Amino acid sequence: MKLANEFWLIIGWIIGGMGGALYHQLTPCIAGCSGGKMSMFIPVIIGAAVGGLLSQVLVSLRSPQ
Repeated sequence: MKLANEFWLIIGWIIGGMGGALYHQLTPCIAGCSGGKMSMFIPVIIGAAVGGLLSQVLVSLRSPQ
């Protein structure tokens, strides 16, 4: 993997994680039957994974190898 690809992957992780944190703050999500607010780590990890995946897809579409 080129350095540019790794850079965009890291940027995707950061933006996705920030999006997950924003989602957690803006939505009154509850987890299961406990009635408590969902842990912040769940949307942050999912957001980072999706952000990394989308950044790799965009890099692949922009410059196929």
